Amino acid sequence: MPEGAPDFPPIDHDAYEIVRDPAALQPWIDAAHATGLLALDTETTSLNEMTAELVGVSLAVAPGRACYIPVGHVDGGGDDLF
Repeated sequence: MPEGAPDFPPIDHDAYEIVRDPAALQPWIDAAHATGLLALDTETTSLNEMTAELVGVSLAVAPGRACYIPVGHVDGGGDDLF
């Protein structure tokens, strides 16, 4: 680790979820309502807002508790929410 780098706690991968259907999204909506907090981030194909396409949305309701919602994945596997 580089000198002066922050000492972050280990990541608990079980605290993160891929949301693939509306039923799996509901607990995240409920948690956001219960806490009154929600962080939202979009994942796109580009940093250029004029040409970027939406790939997915990340939601966090508490530090270390978040989900990813794939909305624009085109892999033929039906892994997106819509």
